Amino acid sequence: MKYSKKVSLACLLALVSSFFPAAEAATPVVKAKVLSVTVVGKAATVKWSAPKLPKGAFFEIEYSSIFPVAITRVVRSATNVVTNSLAPYTKYKVRVKSKAIAKGAWSNTKQFITSGDPVNNVNIVNTTHTSVEVAWEEDVAATGYDVTFNGGLPKRTKTPNFTFTGLKPGIVGQFSIRPVSGIYKGEATPSFEFSTLTSGPTSLKASAITTNSFQLEWIGVEGATSYNIYKNDVFLASSKLTSYTVKSLPQDFAADYWVEAVFADVVTEASEKLNVKTEQEVLAVPGAPAVSAITSVAANVNWTLDPKASSYTVTLYDALGLTAVATKTISGSITSTQFTSLAPLTGYSVGVVNVRGTNSSKESALAVFTTLKSELSGLVTSNITTTAITLGWTSIPAATSYEVLKDGLVIASSIATTTLSYGFSSLAPGVTYKLGVRATYLNGAGVTTTTDLKEISIATLIDVSFAPALSRNPVITLPYAQNPIVGATLTSSAGVYTAVPAVSVYVYQWQRSADGTDANYTDIVGANALTYVVTSLDVGFRLKIKVTATNTNGTGTFFSGATLVAMVGYNITAPTVRGTFVVGETLEASDGTWFSSYSFVYSYQWLSSGSAIVGAVSSTYVPTSANIGTAIT
Repeated sequence: MKYSKKVSLACLLALVSSFFPAAEAATPVVKAKVLSVTVVGKAATVKWSAPKLPKGAFFEIEYSSIFPVAITRVVRSATNVVTNSLAPYTKYKVRVKSKAIAKGAWSNTKQFITSGDPVNNVNIVNTTHTSVEVAWEEDVAATGYDVTFNGGLPKRTKTPNFTFTGLKPGIVGQFSIRPVSGIYKGEATPSFEFSTLTSGPTSLKASAITTNSFQLEWIGVEGATSYNIYKNDVFLASSKLTSYTVKSLPQDFAADYWVEAVFADVVTEASEKLNVKTEQEVLAVPGAPAVSAITSVAANVNWTLDPKASSYTVTLYDALGLTAVATKTISGSITSTQFTSLAPLTGYSVGVVNVRGTNSSKESALAVFTTLKSELSGLVTSNITTTAITLGWTSIPAATSYEVLKDGLVIASSIATTTLSYGFSSLAPGVTYKLGVRATYLNGAGVTTTTDLKEISIATLIDVSFAPALSRNPVITLPYAQNPIVGATLTSSAGVYTAVPAVSVYVYQWQRSADGTDANYTDIVGANALTYVVTSLDVGFRLKIKVTATNTNGTGTFFSGATLVAMVGYNITAPTVRGTFVVGETLEASDGTWFSSYSFVYSYQWLSSGSAIVGAVSSTYVPTSANIGTAIT
């Protein structure tokens, strides 16, 4: 429709021109011809032929996309060749026309298809012995990528990465990547080169080495089907595991070993070489001896029997195992010995060597021990009276002095080593004392040391004159009122006494009596504490507590004063009368406030001047004329 309008307008102009001739000749129409379209990725280069344009004139180049979206784009050029970047993976048609004084006609049309640019940032991200992973920058216009390896058929992937698998170690390959979108393909990248790993097994080590064999182990290579083991560069064996037991070797034999991984018909580089030497046959190293029965001056040493040993060399060293103190040769059938004359509180170590003829094992691990402190013994007491005790003990070697203690306090020190007893005086009768003694001596290092304190508990003889005597009687305290009330808790003191030693045991017993006569007080069963809760059984009785005080010299029995008679309850607030004291007016009495562990039942009696009013036994009362001038209560 648009084209027909242009034709009509041209006819009209021609008609007008026939009536009004132009002042000068019109610019001739220049028509171009599209010669070629060259596409590289998204860039399209269009060439056309055309007569030379007048000065200031230009060409219009129209690109019209056909698929996947219809879009028209027009550019200008003063030359007959132009390169433009277009949408990738798109089918276009292009035509050209000149635009001078008069509008030119469109050229012929050529169709072409753009492709995609090569992908960017191609990287090898992971390489193993049998695979290579590559990745690249995503092309948002692409729906996938064709990956070509060594010129073979491409493999399609939808993600911007690809892993070449099933390769062999040391292979060198080339690959390229081409983005695709549907049926359209982009530009392929240049070829990139990679190579798989060739490194061999690592961390080769030997273990469990004996006189004729050992275990060879290594860290394997992923994907390997087996491993070749070499000894002194000569093939020894093949193993599907990452270990191999080398056997049938002579003793004290050394050789170099290495391993390579096998992948079908390809092998990796060799591992590092490992020199392994078999053991020389020697007597077994004994286990560390055991030390027992340690005292301040001796210790027993025990070890395990070795059937191959003809004898044992047992050496006693200082604590660090540097200096030999004593050495013993023991028959091969014996597995223990004793070292004596040791220094108290001194560190030692001891080791054992198996001996067979002229051959000796390595020495065992050293057993370390420390002798004990010198220990006092033979504590005895004698000459025990009510005020004195004599303590005796047995002497110890290397003692320089003794000191004695009573109940943990030093009583005498620097006692000469020729004195082996001490008399304690001014003691209290019937008292148990803890008497002790310890010695000062020099240990093996020449350091002044003391023995542990040895103690014995012993009592002086009893003197009844030091039994408990009363200083102040027990006192009972009531929580309220002056009479014990049922439910109330009474509390008593124990009393105050003079006693040597102090009272060690108190026994309490609550008692009751109906008449308060001392001879008539009886014990209340189960009431054996300093507190007592009054019960209904106590109503009408007086109460007191009996305290029995005991020490090692005897026992005394003492009593508190007696309470008043126990009652059920007591009044806290007296009853009151409310109302107007007028004949015919109602008076009302309150109950008052009472305390008891029991519920109260109240009864009432109105009085007129102290005399009971007959029938007035409720909480209310209405005065009559007979009450005029009397006191109503």
